[in-house]
Amino acid sequence: GLRSAQLTAHNTTNNFADSCCDARKWNGLNEHGRAVIREMNRLGMVVNVAHASDETILQAVEVSTDPMVFSHGGFRHFVDTPRNITDGAAKAIAAKGGVIGIQFGSSFNNPKFAAWSRRYPLGPAKPAAPAAPAVQKPSRYATMSIEEVDREVAKGLPAVYRGAIPDEYWMGTDQLARVIDYGVQLVGEEHMALGSDFDGG
Repeated sequence: GLRSAQLTAHNTTNNFADSCCDARKWNGLNEHGRAVIREMNRLGMVVNVAHASDETILQAVEVSTDPMVFSHGGFRHFVDTPRNITDGAAKAIAAKGGVIGIQFGSSFNNPKFAAWSRRYPLGPAKPAAPAAPAVQKPSRYATMSIEEVDREVAKGLPAVYRGAIPDEYWMGTDQLARVIDYGVQLVGEEHMALGSDFDGG
């Protein structure tokens, strides 16, 4: 069966949890979201708070009786984007026995790349303020098979910058090591992991 689930619908707020990069509808979690976490705990599922808002992460930690994971992202200390985790949220996850996964890509963890990409309209690392919710009518996909939905969604992937990136702005292993070391100093090595995000980052 399903062993883990992300609380939010990627970067979109859903019916029970606010996302990092969408409108704040619930100020974190609503009561149904708390019930979802309790049921995930009962089933032995891993709660994944990647892509969740700061409020959602902190409330999820409070509700969960089990450790949770921030599976892939970076530290806001390096790149100030709501997709990255705050030091306070990382410490809260670690205090509950959870794990923070570090994404390998430049956009979340390389300040030089983030600064460079913000100068271009298609740059991937622009800090996103919570946006107005996208209005998607459920009927849009109602008559499509899952294969057809996959093909439709795949048109926008990979969701990364497709232009030429100058060599000096790529994140090397030295910067990745700095990010990991920062996390180790912040929360301890037993709470750090690699969260590659190969399909998106």
